Amino acid sequence: MGKILLLGEPLVLFTSTKVGSLSDAPIFKKSVAGAELNVAIGLTRLNHDVEFISKLGNDFFGEFIFDKIREEGISTDYILRTDEYSSGIMFKDKVVVGDPNTQYYRDNSAFTSLGLSDLNVSYNDVDLVHITGIPLAVSSSVRKLFFKILNDAKNNGITITFDPNLRPSLWRSKSEMIETLNKVAEYVDIILPGLSEGRTLTNLEDPKEIAYYYLKKGIKKVVIKLGEKGALLYTNENEEIIPSHQVKDVIDTVGAGDGFAVGFIHGVLNEKSAETCVNYGNLIGSLQVQSISDNDALPTLDIFNNLIKNE
Repeated sequence: MGKILLLGEPLVLFTSTKVGSLSDAPIFKKSVAGAELNVAIGLTRLNHDVEFISKLGNDFFGEFIFDKIREEGISTDYILRTDEYSSGIMFKDKVVVGDPNTQYYRDNSAFTSLGLSDLNVSYNDVDLVHITGIPLAVSSSVRKLFFKILNDAKNNGITITFDPNLRPSLWRSKSEMIETLNKVAEYVDIILPGLSEGRTLTNLEDPKEIAYYYLKKGIKKVVIKLGEKGALLYTNENEEIIPSHQVKDVIDTVGAGDGFAVGFIHGVLNEKSAETCVNYGNLIGSLQVQSISDNDALPTLDIFNNLIKNE
């Protein structure tokens, strides 16, 4: 199996146990979340080696996150701790239909203090670097580290996958977000935007035009996620729609894109065709929306293989 490097901020997630607004919620379930951590957990469960770069506070929440990361089998070699800042947290309400509301408390968190001088990353045996657009928004020091990792990975010939994962509320302006994320796209091999994200980043409506906007930048594969309609795959040679997997009950859509990334990357690391990689992504994304947790539904390798076998 492959070795993957990720950079991101894990959060303690408090999810309401009853339907209704956060202001009325009496009881919350505690777990861990964060787009990059979700992907790290999913890939570890599929028997890949995962190196996770982050920084946590030396507080109760940081200890909870660190223990969960270690419990999942993710390497903690690049996870730093600090007494100066606290760990980030988020709250999520419970809904019957649609996307849940979330509230973040991550300003000036431990992760935002992470910078170039904190660590020396080794790229020995790293097969793939997966990034999202979230770390770029949190601080200038994290952004500098982010671009160093991009440069190092590219110089070492390592495959880079990129899920833009737009979080407009974290950015100073929409224009800064668009400019920065499109600059990142120039480094990557594969980009995985949702359709609305692609439209925001390119100011184009048609999926094919969005795809060719990125293919012209040198990206090898563009996968545009369409939710329940599946995903569109574009390369310089081909374009194809890969249908979604049937879902009985959509419980919570948060984490679906992370699940897609897990399945897609698993396919890449196993040298599957691009179409198969997208199918893997659709499958794990469909599992994610059937669970209220951001990562509990991510399957082990045995479960995943059985699901693929029974398609």
